[in-house]
Amino acid sequence: MALTTLLAETGVAGTVGSSALVSTTVTSRQLQFNPKTGQGFSGTLIVEGSSAGSPGNSDWSQLAEVIFSAHTQNFVITMQTSIPWMRVRVTAGTLGAVSVYMA
Repeated sequence: MALTTLLAETGVAGTVGSSALVSTTVTSRQLQFNPKTGQGFSGTLIVEGSSAGSPGNSDWSQLAEVIFSAHTQNFVITMQTSIPWMRVRVTAGTLGAVSVYMA
């Protein structure tokens, strides 16, 4: 399955990644977190979802919070949800950068 980029390599607080539309019939989404090679990432990411047809800034709800502390290894989490829109935003970043992909 192809990966969709939800968050390009960044560690800047306030950065909102790209939103991606997923079919409502898909209830399992894999999110892959890739800290910057050789540097890692420390900070907090919020995974958000929306059921709006074309979500605006106020249409997003928090689905998960992922906290990193000098994390250097890639990892994958599986989320069970039928919410059609997904995105990731950085709420805190103190070291390095991270990318997030969805499969």
